Amino acid sequence: MHKRLNLLREFSVPLLAGVAVALTWVDLAPTGYHQFNHAPMLGLLSFHFLTNELFMVLFFGLIAGLGLTVALFVAGEAFTDPLIQGAAKMGALCSVGCGILAIIAGRLMRVRRRP
Repeated sequence: MHKRLNLLREFSVPLLAGVAVALTWVDLAPTGYHQFNHAPMLGLLSFHFLTNELFMVLFFGLIAGLGLTVALFVAGEAFTDPLIQGAAKMGALCSVGCGILAIIAGRLMRVRRRP
């Protein structure tokens, strides 16, 4: 328990400090903050793109992967009948397919973000 709490403390302090610095910076010098966020850093990739697009995709992909793993584990432990276990695991896996179908349907219907 103490090990987990120390891990949270270790990573939460830099995160909260970064948030405080960013909020102070955007309040005091919004132009400089905007220029930093949208200037190319890695080739054509800006800091804004890296944080808002790339890291968010990786973060939510990690969360979705963990959720699927937990669903498969719980399905295996909750039911004793192999037929019901298989159906529960298939239901968890089909949720991934539903997400992919939703993305394809959105592309086909030309759903776009609002500006």
